[in-house]
Amino acid sequence: MGVAVSFYFSFRVLSPVRGVIKAVEEYRRARGLKEEPRQRRDEMVELSSSVEGLLSEVSHMLDHLEHKANTDPLTGLRNRRWLFEQAALVFDRARRETSSVAVAIFDIDHFKQFNDRYGHQAGDRVLFTVAEMAQMNVRTYDLLARIGGEEFCIVMPNVTRQQAAHAMERLRLAIEAARIDDLDVGRVTASFGLCVGFPGQEGLKTMLMEADRALYSSKAEGRNRVSICAHRSQAMS
Repeated sequence: MGVAVSFYFSFRVLSPVRGVIKAVEEYRRARGLKEEPRQRRDEMVELSSSVEGLLSEVSHMLDHLEHKANTDPLTGLRNRRWLFEQAALVFDRARRETSSVAVAIFDIDHFKQFNDRYGHQAGDRVLFTVAEMAQMNVRTYDLLARIGGEEFCIVMPNVTRQQAAHAMERLRLAIEAARIDDLDVGRVTASFGLCVGFPGQEGLKTMLMEADRALYSSKAEGRNRVSICAHRSQAMS
């Protein structure tokens, strides 16, 4: 009698566990997730393994979705949303350490003409090549993102004005020398606006506005050049 009663209560207690295991397995099958190999083992171990496997798959999917949400699909660079999130950390650290930050904006000169004359595929190749040149000419800990159609941004922590200016000049020359199908070397150029300083209460948005004004100076002076915020330094071309 005691054995029968014990078996009955064990069945009643473990029945919900079996239900959870079944629900997890059905969810995995419906989502096309990899199923865990079945082995003979007690229900609690099986439940723990099933839930652990499911959580691992869900975590992987969330990481994948987060990466897609923060990445520009054409160039593979990070996007504006990611830039603002990461720049906030860079600016906070710069304030604590009283170190400088440089913010550069650059865009491709006369980009609309590439699409109009050569087609959007050529325009995409230009964007991809410029992004590639930028990746090759920034430090691993700099923040690089595509923030608009043909507009890019670089945030450089702990850098002097001269270092930042030289880095952007090097990138400008690399873009000008890039080889792109259907286009002559030197046909693609970019204009740069640069702002360098020690952040106080200001954040990325403020320095972006200053860098943007410097970018317009570059365009007004003939494009294909690097200009630094007028009240912080003189333009460089």
